[in-house]
Amino acid sequence: MIKWQVMFKNVILCDWVTSDVQNKHSLIGIYSNHLAVPEFPIAIRLSLYLEVGDVRTEPHGFDLIFKFGGQEVARGRADINGMPDGDIGIIVINGFELLFPAEGTLEIDAIRDEITHKVVYKEVQLAQPL
Repeated sequence: MIKWQVMFKNVILCDWVTSDVQNKHSLIGIYSNHLAVPEFPIAIRLSLYLEVGDVRTEPHGFDLIFKFGGQEVARGRADINGMPDGDIGIIVINGFELLFPAEGTLEIDAIRDEITHKVVYKEVQLAQPL
């Protein structure tokens, strides 16, 4: 069995991702250092943009585990139809909603073959007044 040899080129948490006919992506509302929210509790609709390089050419996938405060709050699966060696695959997960009851840490892990890659680690904080 081939162990998972994936490389996440870019992983970006944002509000929304669009694509056009030329295979260009526009990322709207990119979260850089942390997620600043106006109040708690709050439900936020988020999107995830992943660029994945992988050595496998056959179809495969991985699980995405969403955690807040160390507890699993959501789970999903990303399937890849196989890529030529050296190619980059784009995975977009648009419009998932997460509830944040208080300040804490959002983590997103990608898991396959019992190997975990932490792809997102963001602090969720109250927005500071300008």
